[in-house]
Amino acid sequence: MGSGLLEAVHDKNFLEVKKILDNTKDFKIINEKDKDGWYPLLKAIDKYNIDIVRLLIGYANKNDILLKINDANNNGDIPLLLAIFNNNVEIVKMLIDYARKHDIILDINGMDGNVHYSPLLCAFVYKKAVIVKLLIDYANENNCINEKDKNGNYPLLLATLFDNTEIVKSIIETANRRNIILNVNDKNNDGNYPLLGAVTKNNMDSIKLLTDYGHKNKIFLEITENDIKKSNSKVNKDIIEFIRNYIKESNNDSSLLKNNSSYSSLDLSSTISEIMNAIKNNDVEEVKSIIKNSDSNDTILNINEKNKFDEFPLLSAIDKNNIEIVKILIDYANNHNIVLNLNDKDEIGDYPLLSAVIINNIEMVELLMDYANKNNIILEFTEEDVSDTSKVDAKIMELIKKYLKEHEGQTNKKEETSTNNSNIKNSNNDNNDNNNDKAKNNSITKNCNNKKLSDADITNIMDAIKANDYYKLSTFLEEADDDNIILNINKKNKYDEFPLLSAIDKNNTDIVKHLIDYADNNNITLNINDKDEIGDYPLLSAITVNNIEIIELLIDYANNHDIILEINEGDISDTSKVNNDIRQLINKYCKDHNINLNV
Repeated sequence: MGSGLLEAVHDKNFLEVKKILDNTKDFKIINEKDKDGWYPLLKAIDKYNIDIVRLLIGYANKNDILLKINDANNNGDIPLLLAIFNNNVEIVKMLIDYARKHDIILDINGMDGNVHYSPLLCAFVYKKAVIVKLLIDYANENNCINEKDKNGNYPLLLATLFDNTEIVKSIIETANRRNIILNVNDKNNDGNYPLLGAVTKNNMDSIKLLTDYGHKNKIFLEITENDIKKSNSKVNKDIIEFIRNYIKESNNDSSLLKNNSSYSSLDLSSTISEIMNAIKNNDVEEVKSIIKNSDSNDTILNINEKNKFDEFPLLSAIDKNNIEIVKILIDYANNHNIVLNLNDKDEIGDYPLLSAVIINNIEMVELLMDYANKNNIILEFTEEDVSDTSKVDAKIMELIKKYLKEHEGQTNKKEETSTNNSNIKNSNNDNNDNNNDKAKNNSITKNCNNKKLSDADITNIMDAIKANDYYKLSTFLEEADDDNIILNINKKNKYDEFPLLSAIDKNNTDIVKHLIDYADNNNITLNINDKDEIGDYPLLSAITVNNIEIIELLIDYANNHDIILEINEGDISDTSKVNNDIRQLINKYCKDHNINLNV
């Protein structure tokens, strides 16, 4: 653990900390670090102990010692970041006050290469409104309001992305008062920028604040149709009209618009998200309205377009068992010479005919067959894709068998889709008694608070974790949540690696916490005893990286979920390298749970 002071702080022993400080002649002890980079102030904040934090700051002030409040430990944690994670507003205030008094600039954006995450970003992600306001005020005060983090995020952009109008207003008002020119068009590493953030959040107040600021400072705020489409957001019609008018007015103002005439053709009505949202809401009139508006604007909707989960209008309409919308889509395709992709699959392997069979809608099945015949398309289907054929209407199965027999050996010419049934991904399906939506079994999907558990996207999650990119992981999980999708964070890749184990392998306590919170919030039980292909498992990995905090998290999680953590002394290659505090903790756990092991 390091010095006696650090041990006393770790044990939250206020009297012992005070005793050591009162009796030491080595003032530098207050900034002394252990081999993992922990020092007393950082550890006191990590342990939620405000009294010890106050004691350390008071001692430093009394003895004219400068606390290193921006120093990161080996995990990339700094005092401000941990205070935000712990939602300790008082400690955040104490750190800001200390920085002010000692002319220290707090690293609110995680600019130091050793800091894993931007404190300001984390405050937004965790919805710590009071802390966000404190940090924005601090940024305004210290003229770092345009400063960016490693991912290109800056305060104004974050305020729009997290839909915080109050902060947008505060930043703009301060910029106007101090004659600061804001970087209103700068993009982060994901291509986001303030006006796009405000538009995709349908926040008219923030949009007006931004455009007014642009007018006053003769800055044209950029936005493109393609960027909005990529966001998969449903943009309200009044906002579409406002943006069109803004671009039109800017076109007539040469002082605002420079080489941006292409933006005048912005057309937001044809985004896939609008029609998908209408279908998912079973809103037939809205689907008709979108199509009518598109025709009025001489725009052709790409009704074969997929969203980020590979869902597309026809499949979604069938999933909702809405035959009226299916007919509307087929009529639209016929009227606009569009050939529907009848054999396309979503990310979990579902396709139109399979979905129609699962919901036992024979009229839907006949519609698809009729459309396929008229367009020389061979519908693909295999019985193995249906988890329980006994639940399928006998007439539908007869119809399917007859169709397959009639088209045996035929291949598609119009679609670049394989007719090899062995290539079709199996899925386990069931009927939802409450409505006609599909519900998968637990290995594929399940219903949880009206959300769908998805087995897909494990690669994106694993990539974010392996890159130690907390922001990308958080963003990905949040986007899935916005789409009512629950990601299966227990899923393994081809090496049997899974998110929790990978986060521990990367010695990333914050991501481990985030995964545990995500699992608890979505009623997922983490497989904390699972192994990868070389036999590593979470507790073993945490011991190997000597991270006592992660071990404590795993033990707490196991206790809260009635799970017994598995550990085998033979799995630890060299017990002499295990931290003594960890030894004691593991031995105590084994003793409490009657496990015959002594590390």
